[in-house]
Amino acid sequence: MRPHAFLAGLAAAPALWGAAPPNLIPSEPNQASPSYVCTWACQDWYAHNRLKGQGFSPRDTLNHEQLFGEKGWAKTFYPDLRGDLIYLLDDGWDLPKGKTDTFGSLEVHPSKFPGYGDTPAERLKTLVRNVKAAGWKGCGIWICASEKPGTKGPRLNEAYWRERLEWSRDAGVAYWKIDWGKHSGDEEWRRMITRLADEIHPVLVIEHITGLGPTDNAKTTGRLTDEQVRQNTRRGSFADVYRTYDVTSALSIPTTFNRVATQLAHGHTDGKQLGLVNGEDEVHLCAALGLCFGVMRYPIGDEPAGSLPNIFFGGGDNAYTATRPLRKMADEVRHAVLWARIAPPFRVDASETKLSDTVLADSWRFSKGDNWDKSLFGKVIIQRAPAAIARGTALPVVTQTNPDEPLPYVSVCRFPNGATAVGAYGRVSPESGYRKARARVAAQTGRPEAPIGVFGVFDTLTLTFEAPVEGRTLWAQSLMGTAPAKDITQSVTLQGNTLTIPGALLETIGAEGATEPFSEPAAVLSLR
Repeated sequence: MRPHAFLAGLAAAPALWGAAPPNLIPSEPNQASPSYVCTWACQDWYAHNRLKGQGFSPRDTLNHEQLFGEKGWAKTFYPDLRGDLIYLLDDGWDLPKGKTDTFGSLEVHPSKFPGYGDTPAERLKTLVRNVKAAGWKGCGIWICASEKPGTKGPRLNEAYWRERLEWSRDAGVAYWKIDWGKHSGDEEWRRMITRLADEIHPVLVIEHITGLGPTDNAKTTGRLTDEQVRQNTRRGSFADVYRTYDVTSALSIPTTFNRVATQLAHGHTDGKQLGLVNGEDEVHLCAALGLCFGVMRYPIGDEPAGSLPNIFFGGGDNAYTATRPLRKMADEVRHAVLWARIAPPFRVDASETKLSDTVLADSWRFSKGDNWDKSLFGKVIIQRAPAAIARGTALPVVTQTNPDEPLPYVSVCRFPNGATAVGAYGRVSPESGYRKARARVAAQTGRPEAPIGVFGVFDTLTLTFEAPVEGRTLWAQSLMGTAPAKDITQSVTLQGNTLTIPGALLETIGAEGATEPFSEPAAVLSLR
């Protein structure tokens, strides 16, 4: 029987009983996670909106004033989260304005960064110092997988890359995001970079990728091929971080969910590298599955997102972003960062991953400007992914409660420190755009006293623990971290080893302290 509203109100206000609510979220920044804010989508927005008609490309926008001036991006974006995140300067940071003939140089150009020093090593050191002075945990740099044009030497030019690793070591660079270039698909070259980094700059985080297109086999299965899975697994085995690579905004959930699923299910490490996975800007999905993320949403308000509206999660003004305006969903970044303080990302082979045999399919009709891949324009593209991922625990049981609503994608993850996270993710179709999908979700978790993260929306959430939970107090706190925890014991069901929570209550708690109406809710629970 549901308690009288007055008694429930007392339970939600423990101060009336003289008990201060606990803070369920650590106040200190997380030093373990190499997640980052990436500048690329911001570069595109700025070049094609603020600098329109002035002959600037996105690569030209990275300069001292733009980054470190009074209104510079590095000094104004995410002020409360910088201690948790690397600030990653993307494509163009080592190019002079209007030039592309120094790709792969790793040389900070004096025309963009005047007064930084007389040598490439000195200029790079000044750049890193300025990033850290702005409050970020560290400085990351985008790496073209090529030597700069005109460089002489063998295909595996160790001397060239040894010198640049030494510059990065002396400057204190924290992260190399190694992307496209003539060596991008050369695994021997990528292994060489990892080996040299281990020798020269062992604390440098090396990110590797496979240069996949924005969709997975859109003409056939809508999923990765077996050979692609094997290739991704190999590259992840010698990476500190393996990034699942660029996807379309409209189908980002199924494409990313599928890429993450296969990497977690098949991945392994060589035992020397960090062995983490980065699922890019699907920050809720990444946090809930113990992954790193690369933020590409920024506080630019209602301005158009750029020349390529959905290319890297920037979000444009079309039918999809009317239902899920990713670029405005900044609270989700805070949720992900604060959960990582509780449960940091962990290596791909630290526990077994199970994938549901049920496969869900989402689709979208692409218009001109929706993506950089022109072959998608005017077509309905289907992407498929497992209905559920379970990492370190059993697969969840997901039950549809409303026949008019589709089943959500669902993840459950048991972290090495005992914490558990459950996430539910919506669905996409040309008819409805993005839809939140509520269902009854039942999941296995661990010790009752371990933290529980909840991301997204549910009809009900039922958690089964390893020990009885009756007689305990359930505290819940929004992952915004600005509202105090609440005692919600009287509004849930505790029976034997099982806790059942109404989805509406989770949404209310998870939305407390929201700064915008677009992000989905997220909360942390604690039984005490």
